[in-house]
Amino acid sequence: MGHRHRYITFFLCLACFMGMGQDVASTDMPSSRFEEAYAEAYEGKHASAQTALLKMVEQRPDYIEAQALLGNTYSWQGEYDKARETFNEITSKVRTNRAIWISTIKNELYAKNAATALGLSNKALGYLESDSEIERLRAIAIQQTKEQAYTNSGWFDASAETGVSIRKPEASDTTAIVPKTPVDRDVFNNRLATRNAYTVFDQRYDPVIASSISYKRQTLAGSIIPRINYNNRRQINGLQYELDFYPKFSKRFYAYLNYGFSKASIFPNQKIGGDLYVNLPGAMEFSAGGRYIQFDSKNVSVVTNSLGHYRGNYYFSLRSYITPMPDNLTR
Repeated sequence: MGHRHRYITFFLCLACFMGMGQDVASTDMPSSRFEEAYAEAYEGKHASAQTALLKMVEQRPDYIEAQALLGNTYSWQGEYDKARETFNEITSKVRTNRAIWISTIKNELYAKNAATALGLSNKALGYLESDSEIERLRAIAIQQTKEQAYTNSGWFDASAETGVSIRKPEASDTTAIVPKTPVDRDVFNNRLATRNAYTVFDQRYDPVIASSISYKRQTLAGSIIPRINYNNRRQINGLQYELDFYPKFSKRFYAYLNYGFSKASIFPNQKIGGDLYVNLPGAMEFSAGGRYIQFDSKNVSVVTNSLGHYRGNYYFSLRSYITPMPDNLTR
């Protein structure tokens, strides 16, 4: 009963933490293809990123994240007309996305279209009601409009009053607008996630509890994910510590590496795994790798490979596991 009471306390605390963690972590995890395209854009490889993003949008026209990143890459390259066309298509369907409105307005400021940027700022505030960053961009658009020279037949007189009132930007918002790179985008480079599972059997076995908490850090080299796993099986509690790493070597090749260890009897003492992935034509992917698991009583070696296919925002995979036997046979 003492073990059960300790478990119940731990489980309730972890469940509460999971509720908070859901506010921190983004539940809309991008697909592997999107992460790859984003990484390429992040590294300045706009052409290859655009090729991948165009294919994603073609397969799934409602993939807003891919469309937005595509528009940003056009804007970063100075292709403001293409960016405008892309952003207009998005804002005609999605009118309350703050990040997309900001990118849309900035694109016009980069293109020196201050009047258009001002109109878009007013339109965005109509949908979002109040936003300090959009109001800051609106103030910049007004200032640029005042400073721009027009001919006598133009509609704007630089000496005329604008007739608009704006909220005074906060001190932190007064920086002049400059073209930004993907490094400056509002993205989640850090993620916190929790997982809980409770398995009940109809006879013989006690319930099995599995919980974990992980932290993901996106770096230029790839994603790094430390993780702590908690299990309760056969009325035995145990913790396992893991580390995942997803290094990227080139556009076609990336890898998965894993290491875990535990002193609990319900987990392996150590486990090591890895896969090398290669992107193939036709949105196909192949991987080959292995696993090594060390228990108190024996060690297990496994050879594994997989064949995957990307379809829109989905990924389908077939994977085999081959265990070498002492007599050189496999199963």
